[in-house]
Amino acid sequence: MRRRDQQGASLIIVLALVLFLGIMVPSILALTATGSKASGPAHRDRRELYAASSAIDAAVQLGRRDADLGVPGGPCPSQILSIDGLEVTVGCAHHAPPDDGCRYLDRFVAFTADVRKPGQSAVLATTSAEVVYRYNFDADPRVEIRQWTREGSAPVTTTPLPPCTSTTTTTTSTTLPPVTTTTTTTTTTTTIPSTSTTSTTTTAPPNPSTVVNSRWGAPTRESISGNKWRAVAPMEIFDGNGSRLENATVTVKVEYSEGGTWRDGGNVTGTSTVTGAVTFHSPAYMENKVSQIRFTVSSVTTTPARTWNSSANPVTVTRSV
Repeated sequence: MRRRDQQGASLIIVLALVLFLGIMVPSILALTATGSKASGPAHRDRRELYAASSAIDAAVQLGRRDADLGVPGGPCPSQILSIDGLEVTVGCAHHAPPDDGCRYLDRFVAFTADVRKPGQSAVLATTSAEVVYRYNFDADPRVEIRQWTREGSAPVTTTPLPPCTSTTTTTTSTTLPPVTTTTTTTTTTTTIPSTSTTSTTTTAPPNPSTVVNSRWGAPTRESISGNKWRAVAPMEIFDGNGSRLENATVTVKVEYSEGGTWRDGGNVTGTSTVTGAVTFHSPAYMENKVSQIRFTVSSVTTTPARTWNSSANPVTVTRSV
């Protein structure tokens, strides 16, 4: 009788287990599908924002190498990049410097990156940044990201602009002691000598604003293709007061050393920007034939006309392989 009472217990346990799994498995599968649907858009958003941020970074680096990009009145071209299967259009615009009375040689640029699928017009994501390139003649400019906006989030402001430097002039007055006068009465026989006249001519120094100076920066090497290369030489144009001169025309003679002999490489001409900067590029030469490239200033002309002070700085600069 006791054995007959336990018959069918295993069947009841199996049925209970099947019922439990029948309830839980569909719920687990539904939860997994929901998670996949929720993570898909998030993954796409991260991919689009990554493409926009990478494009902005590429545009910022281009402005670091191109000293004319973002100069008021100068070029500020747009770019179209392909990043991670997406098409990113990076717009470039001049950004006005602060109106605080300072005279800025820095470049203020605003970049905007719009992300699209290739061949489509709908914008998937947008990122923008306001960038300042701090002027530095002897080296690459220091870059400051002043605002970085992603998908409408609040802008992030970084290093504030420094105030204008004030100059203090100190005037020193010197009081001379009183002059003591002595009167002496004597009887003197005077012989009047012959009279001669000496004439002295004093030449005033030239007005600094009528003088133009040219100063070379450190030349660099630029690879072209294969084993060809060329030299790139920056120059700064300024007057006797140190003010940068815009639209100065500079003619430079290029020479190259081949087999220990200097040969004529022709002339190149450049025009200075608002920062007084002008960059010269030599022709491309074979690396195993040319060992040095030399730039020599032939003339500097400005409007209004100024006197070129060729002795102020070296007129020749050389770049080796």
